[in-house]
Amino acid sequence: MNPSDFADHCHQVAAERARQCGGTAAQPGCDGGNIGPDGKPLSTAEMLIGLFQSFRPDGEGLGDLLEPLPQAPQLLDRILPLYEVAGSGQRPGGGKDAFFVVRDAPELAPELAKQLGMQWLQGLQTIASQTGQHAISEHLDTDIEIRVLQGKAPKHPKEPVDRSKLLTIIADQLPEILNDLHSGAGSSNDADEQAAETHASLLAPAYYFIACDAMLRDYLMWPFLAETLPAADPLQAYFELWSCGVKARSFRDQQLDLYLPMPT
Repeated sequence: MNPSDFADHCHQVAAERARQCGGTAAQPGCDGGNIGPDGKPLSTAEMLIGLFQSFRPDGEGLGDLLEPLPQAPQLLDRILPLYEVAGSGQRPGGGKDAFFVVRDAPELAPELAKQLGMQWLQGLQTIASQTGQHAISEHLDTDIEIRVLQGKAPKHPKEPVDRSKLLTIIADQLPEILNDLHSGAGSSNDADEQAAETHASLLAPAYYFIACDAMLRDYLMWPFLAETLPAADPLQAYFELWSCGVKARSFRDQQLDLYLPMPT
């Protein structure tokens, strides 16, 4: 199925899911149409933003959505647990979350959180090495201190110049590298692989806006990259941290802070 037909397929499956639930499919754009907040027409990929929210609370129907893709079984195995940990999206004060938020996080021991943090950094170092980003790989291979804290995580600096080197790697450089791989960037002459990369580019915004989290996006979309990057699931540890409501922060070049949610 070519990307254009696949986009139509996605809209049809989402609309059918909404009909079964007695509602309407999530629509992108500030006015619920095909015009974005800036007044410009949305791209085909942008029109799919909010796609995965249409399948809350249980993810039923995602099998039909992803079925045309060769990577469908692997993609489904990754995304279904997301619906389990994020629940219905109902806010305590009323209304529903626009994004997937872990509100009832399972308890995570600080020692295990630190271990998962180390595994995550090791996975990132592997990605950097396999994509030829030697400076990033060398930085991630140094002795980075991991602190496990509890409570509300502070916000990162907005200005790039104020960000730590580690934060720049985690939040900007590696996600951009993986996003380029999702877009294909003309990296393959194989027709099936090129089609997979195009489908990945089409779905990337919808995956990102699941939680406005590029690292979560890349974990969920890893089956698209598995043949290009032979790393053995390098972002699994990040998903485990996210599933427990952990927020990652970095304010120093050699320091990663993991904030555990307060017990309820």
